[in-house]
Amino acid sequence: MPRVKTPISCIALLACCCIPMSQVNAEILFEDGFESGDYTTKWNTSAEGPTSLIEVVSSPVRSGSYAVHMKTTGANGDRRAELVPITESFYWEQEYWLGFSFQVRQYVGECGIIVQHHSVPHDRDWSVGAGPNGFTLKAFSGGFLDLHVSTNDAIIHKTPDGTGADWGQIRVPLRFTKHVWYDVVCHFRYAADSTGFWEVWINDELVYRDAGPNIGVLDRSGTNRDPEEYLKIGLYPSRNGADGEVFFDEIRIGDANASYYDVRPAMID
Repeated sequence: MPRVKTPISCIALLACCCIPMSQVNAEILFEDGFESGDYTTKWNTSAEGPTSLIEVVSSPVRSGSYAVHMKTTGANGDRRAELVPITESFYWEQEYWLGFSFQVRQYVGECGIIVQHHSVPHDRDWSVGAGPNGFTLKAFSGGFLDLHVSTNDAIIHKTPDGTGADWGQIRVPLRFTKHVWYDVVCHFRYAADSTGFWEVWINDELVYRDAGPNIGVLDRSGTNRDPEEYLKIGLYPSRNGADGEVFFDEIRIGDANASYYDVRPAMID
């Protein structure tokens, strides 16, 4: 039977009735609002380019006193400015909640990537290429926000053809405004069978829901890849360098016992 994906026209109606309540035994696996003023204690850095910038700033912030700021300059050949949590991955066949806030100050050139659940090749052999991400969020010129997820049945057992992190993915077209904070909550379970699922909310509105296989199991060599995805936040604008500027705050990862309100960024009055 074909999979039925939630149409965007139903989002507003579903949002008011589909936000799960908090559970008693929730565990937060990772949390950072950058309130220490130092991102290096919880994150590894992935930066390429002579002026690629990652820094903790006091303005703008989603809540508290600090947020993290990333910027790339295409004229200088800046390729990326990203952070990866030191300790936590998303392992297949386990359920997770993820919450974060982002604000785009400058549209992100070419690739447009600001968030990834990055795939991992067999035995971490990066020379062969990992294949498509499980999840990719892009912020393009003109305020186009593209959500990409690997919920396309046709790619689950197919060798990736090497065309990029969003190869074969389902694209969900959305919109955003620069200089505005957006709160994102994701609820998901990566699996190559019917136990997989995805739910994504932005500013408390459900923007995507799907149940079924949602991960390509092969790396670009055609070998079964390592059964995990890892989170990357920040800019990947272009292999050759491009402009981009973004802020992040209020990042939380919860386990299967967590819920929407355990990871959702704090309310603003």
